[in-house]
Amino acid sequence: MKTILFAAFAALSLALFSCNDVIFDEIRKEVELEDPDIAGAVNTIVYYKDDLYVQNGDIMKKEAVSETRHGWSSVEKPSTGAKYTYINNIAADGSYLYASAVLVDEDDDEGEQVPQALQLFCYDGSEWKGPVALTNSDGEETDSFALSSMRIFCTNAIAESDRRAYALYDGQIFELSGEESSAVSPTFAGDTTDASTVKYCASFGGTTYFSKYPMTTNEVREGENEKTGAIYYADDDSVFYSTDGSGWTEVEVDVDEILSLAVTKNYLYLGTDDGIAHIPFKTAEGETHVPTNSSADFDTNAASALSSYYKVLSVLAVFPERPESDTPIYGTSDYSGTSSSSSVSQKNVGLWAYFAVDGSWNIE
Repeated sequence: MKTILFAAFAALSLALFSCNDVIFDEIRKEVELEDPDIAGAVNTIVYYKDDLYVQNGDIMKKEAVSETRHGWSSVEKPSTGAKYTYINNIAADGSYLYASAVLVDEDDDEGEQVPQALQLFCYDGSEWKGPVALTNSDGEETDSFALSSMRIFCTNAIAESDRRAYALYDGQIFELSGEESSAVSPTFAGDTTDASTVKYCASFGGTTYFSKYPMTTNEVREGENEKTGAIYYADDDSVFYSTDGSGWTEVEVDVDEILSLAVTKNYLYLGTDDGIAHIPFKTAEGETHVPTNSSADFDTNAASALSSYYKVLSVLAVFPERPESDTPIYGTSDYSGTSSSSSVSQKNVGLWAYFAVDGSWNIE
């Protein structure tokens, strides 16, 4: 009996110590949270001119190639005449920043703030114009939309000449150009065949590809691209890549549903509904654009900063030609439902970033 009890105690002790090793390792990677410049959930990170722009109901900007923390400044929102305007999404092309604005007025009966409609505005770097009108399939023009009937997205390319912005309305994709717009016949990526399902796009080889799945390319900011040119999209827990925009190769990855993608020299970054992950690229000549099928542990505190309790809707690497340890990387953090879980905290919701200067992730 004593032998059995000792064996059970030994097994339990080993399990506890093994667990503690993992816990203590994560504690060592924890850093003290800084005071954020940006409060609340961020859905989108986009390039506009020489800056990065984000939205969290308001709009904030920062120099795109900055390699230090913080430095975000507020951008005036478009004037809508509503009691309150909530910016729920942004997009950009080479000339304009676009914002979809939820108009909120007070409900006289209940005294509550109630969303009324959605409008689209464009910003030329100095002033807002609009609202921008779109035309439905019946030829009717409108500049005020039901909340779920219009959405905007963009290629978010590093090269300004490849930046395009689009709106999806009434099953039709429109390319935006300031206050003007024109319907496009989309070139789809992978198994996307219905324009009404499109949420993402990417510029590759002079063509804009549209998809219902998150997309990115291995476009670089500086120097020579050591990888074969490739475009990527993610469907659930699989990554698909192509070097010509037509033939796609699937790589199944050991992660949960992928919500966003970004490229560094040595890793493909995955924002998932279960935190952040990264998978190495192959290193063989001619295969440096090919992701492996297994995620790797982080050398930084990324897994505790953007942990499995949160979803990462957007991730962006500023210098994709550099190793992950040497480029600023941004990622958003939000959660589904309520924060009733003891492991979820509202203070961790927002925009996070990694910088080589201190080698760690922290809230922006």
